[in-house]
Amino acid sequence: MGYEYKNINEAIRRVKGLDVVKINTYKSLDAPKYVPMQIRLPDGKFYLLVETPSDLATHINTLHEIVNAYKTRASLDRTSQTLVDSFKKMYPDLAALVIFPRFKINTILKLAAQKIVLPTGITRFTVSPRVLHLNYPLHELSSGKPIEYKEEYLKEWVGERVKKKGVRLYTEATFLFDE
Repeated sequence: MGYEYKNINEAIRRVKGLDVVKINTYKSLDAPKYVPMQIRLPDGKFYLLVETPSDLATHINTLHEIVNAYKTRASLDRTSQTLVDSFKKMYPDLAALVIFPRFKINTILKLAAQKIVLPTGITRFTVSPRVLHLNYPLHELSSGKPIEYKEEYLKEWVGERVKKKGVRLYTEATFLFDE
């Protein structure tokens, strides 16, 4: 955002092993095995960046190369939205909406075990339900006591908070405006 598409297009086209494919949004498409990104332009054009890597590690390396091709050429904002029209008024100089692939938690764990790092900004995933303000005593976790004791202690600890109405579940989507 805040740069010319021509510059990012040229930089991305230099990424080895990558084809930039213009997509006709009025026809169906069989998705390739690895789709590293989509690029949606404010004028309605839509591109897939298609690759044919041999494995997941090669795919992740390609993602790094693509991000490196544009990260210093643009002002970046992150979003989970995938429709470019919703950003046109907010960003009058919008050049492109870049959409990364979604990764399953198991894939993230597999990559982490192999010490393979994804490019910054694309590893966000939601965990539901999640717990906030859990002030569990860390000395209980780090003690040398058997796991069975720790599990029972945790169960009792949570039970006490539930009895005292100290646990609440919010099922609605929430927006938090930081001050």
